[in-house]
Amino acid sequence: MLNPSILRKEAITNAIKYSSAKQVSMRLENNSRSVTLTIHDDGHGFGIASVNNAPNRGLGLRNMKERIEAEGGALRLTSSAIGTSVIATIPLH
Repeated sequence: MLNPSILRKEAITNAIKYSSAKQVSMRLENNSRSVTLTIHDDGHGFGIASVNNAPNRGLGLRNMKERIEAEGGALRLTSSAIGTSVIATIPLH
């Protein structure tokens, strides 16, 4: 089973280390089928495509994605000049 604290730690570390974020918020939601963890920061954002295409960048994000997908879940990222959101949804078994 995936430990949500690993995702939380990676997302918060990225926000502090790379985005100059002043605030980070987290929301955990569940329903009868899944659990969703949303982490949003107010940092300067990044180009998702440029990270996905650079083998030496985004290792933490790729690791999060692989861990979530191994549990049958999905990871979505959005990023712009006003912040980044990491949304992890994992089905309940």
